[in-house]
Amino acid sequence: MKPATPPTTPTPPTTPTTPRVRPGEITFTSGRWSLTWGYIGEGYDGDYHEDDEDDAPLLRADLDYDGEGVDDGSYCTVAPVNTPREILERCSDLLFQSLPASLDDYSRKVMERWTWEVGAIVMRRASAPAPAPPRAYPPEDTDEARAERRRAARAALTDSTNTPEDL
Repeated sequence: MKPATPPTTPTPPTTPTTPRVRPGEITFTSGRWSLTWGYIGEGYDGDYHEDDEDDAPLLRADLDYDGEGVDDGSYCTVAPVNTPREILERCSDLLFQSLPASLDDYSRKVMERWTWEVGAIVMRRASAPAPAPPRAYPPEDTDEARAERRRAARAALTDSTNTPEDL
């Protein structure tokens, strides 16, 4: 009689980008490349100015290859510090898809172009229209109730769980 073997736990599938959180930053990795998002006090016009209502605290993205910083691989983005993790992961994946396999083939133009794409993704998220209300309203549905649902949908678009203290 054969001895019983203990059941094995299936290994979860791996994804090209695996998030890793450290205090003060969020890092995503793909192969030998990693991208770290962090807040170092930057805003739209250099340093973040809390008293300027048109300014916002922005995230910086630092690109590494084999754990070493890449020359011309650190850029302030237009992603606010409260950008949801899912959006940061999507932006990171976009960069990883455009990076070469080797550091020797890297060009700063890749990172520059990517920062503009991040801006487009973040702006699209911020300006996304509220979901359309249903076409047929029940008789008890009022204009006020529909307006409240629209306000809640808009708030959900701008709601985030990340704060500067979380990063």
